[in-house]
Amino acid sequence: MSTANKTQDSFSILVNSVLPEYSISHLTGFAPPKSKAPAVKFSSPSLDPWLDVSLKIATLLTESNEAFRSGVEKLPLLAVPDSAPIEEWRLAYTVLSTVGAAYIWGKDPESGIVDKLPYVIACPLQDVADALGVEPGLTYIVGGIWNHQYREERSSEEDGQLDTIVSFTDAPDETHFNLTTLRVERAGGDGLLQGLIVSQLVARAIRLTMSASHNHNSHDHGPHSHQTPGNLMSLDEVHQAMADAFHKMETSISQCTVELSKMRNGCGVDFFYNELSQPNGVFYPSSPDGTKGEWLKLSGATAGQSSLFQAFDALLMVVHPNNQDQGPFAKKMRKAMPGKQYILFRPSLRENLSPDYRHFGPQLYSAGYIQSLLSKPESSPGERAVIGGYNATVRELEGFRNEHIKIVTLYVIGPARRAQQTTAGGAEDDSQMRGTGGSNLARLLKGMRDDTKRTTLERE
Repeated sequence: MSTANKTQDSFSILVNSVLPEYSISHLTGFAPPKSKAPAVKFSSPSLDPWLDVSLKIATLLTESNEAFRSGVEKLPLLAVPDSAPIEEWRLAYTVLSTVGAAYIWGKDPESGIVDKLPYVIACPLQDVADALGVEPGLTYIVGGIWNHQYREERSSEEDGQLDTIVSFTDAPDETHFNLTTLRVERAGGDGLLQGLIVSQLVARAIRLTMSASHNHNSHDHGPHSHQTPGNLMSLDEVHQAMADAFHKMETSISQCTVELSKMRNGCGVDFFYNELSQPNGVFYPSSPDGTKGEWLKLSGATAGQSSLFQAFDALLMVVHPNNQDQGPFAKKMRKAMPGKQYILFRPSLRENLSPDYRHFGPQLYSAGYIQSLLSKPESSPGERAVIGGYNATVRELEGFRNEHIKIVTLYVIGPARRAQQTTAGGAEDDSQMRGTGGSNLARLLKGMRDDTKRTTLERE
């Protein structure tokens, strides 16, 4: 039996059993595949008023802030039926969070921002967010994961069929921004799968090594081969399979970088900075008359909330220190991820879950075994291939973060610097520039890039 066939069982278990529990696709990662595409309408006509107003955001805001806000305030108080499929709960979240953000922001900052949501939006938005395990506001998952549909009349190719569902501006720049983010996520799907396969192969390699050590006195098969019965993989075969998986993971991350670089092709710099950033600090009423409620200061939509790249960090053992910006920021961003995905990064929470859920978490950590290969006085060709594959994958993730720094500099830091220079007494250094999540943007991104670079291993 070939090495490829011997890894098929692990592949099948991941694809058919483990990944679906976390709404993960081996084809598109944390973004839903076309076979489970986001809903574009509600099965219950009673929820149509939400969708109707969301599709008129740009039109009504062009008329005036008052026209849009008045339309929102006149909405009936609605609720998603408990029996609704998960796709419709996600559509409700996408629609309500987008309408809520547009209500707060208005046409633009100069036209008047408000800091209180109407009860008819705040109440169902909080209910839907609680059900999905996300923050009750605009988050990365709205623009980057759930806000898309397929228009098959546009193209015979799946990628060419992509379009957004709701929009603030109806401008092609906004569509390009959201779909570029989605394409980055989709490109990482195979990389996530391959990283998890590596983790399973690591567990197999450890078992083989322990078994060989236990039987060393009675079985002498040489220093590296660890021969096994014909229906099992030898240690050399496991190492080769790991190296192959790392190569595929590297290729996937490289494609993420390619997709991210395409942001420049259709999203204007000033458009992004002036139109798509969102404020924080909003009052969510809990009573119809608006006299009761709570103030919430949420993270806003930021790429730091991407489950994909935090998963890549975990798979490759990229550690962001708690005594610097990166560690606390990463932990804060996980709270905006859907509940099951957040659990992947919280071992203490995994202990309270079913065995199937707990099975997934430990698979995110494999670099410890690879690091142990460096302590050996000599390495086999397979072991060297594993170390080389790991290093190449880490360097590719570093390359993605370099590209991310360039994009953020172009779309956020540069415009912010220009805006500061036109403001009397405005600071001109990057240290005072904050990202959507409240982070020190330049220092944070460079720190994450440098953390990744430091993860590479020495010997290949």
